[in-house]
Amino acid sequence: MKEFETVSMKDIERSHKGYWFRPGNISFSKSKVGDHGYVGKDGVYFVSSEKNPDSARAYTIRRQNTSGSIVTVGEYMGFPTRASAVAALKETILNSLKGVSHAYRI
Repeated sequence: MKEFETVSMKDIERSHKGYWFRPGNISFSKSKVGDHGYVGKDGVYFVSSEKNPDSARAYTIRRQNTSGSIVTVGEYMGFPTRASAVAALKETILNSLKGVSHAYRI
């Protein structure tokens, strides 16, 4: 099984160059993040969860680019469980390391 290099969410937050982690943005979608992200070829990946008023909590893959900006990888709230999002995140990292284009559109 492949070992993935991890980075703490605190380090990701400190290196972010934008508004993603600001309290107003986090509270608007009731966003939550785990305690670490995973290092990929083109940035650091992590999973966030969001809860809209009319929907169940769902999970999104995010990538912090080397420039410090955060983008959504795949569909916003595209995964019903954290485990399914993390599995897809790891597959995306493995594919990027092999030179395969992302399995999920950015």
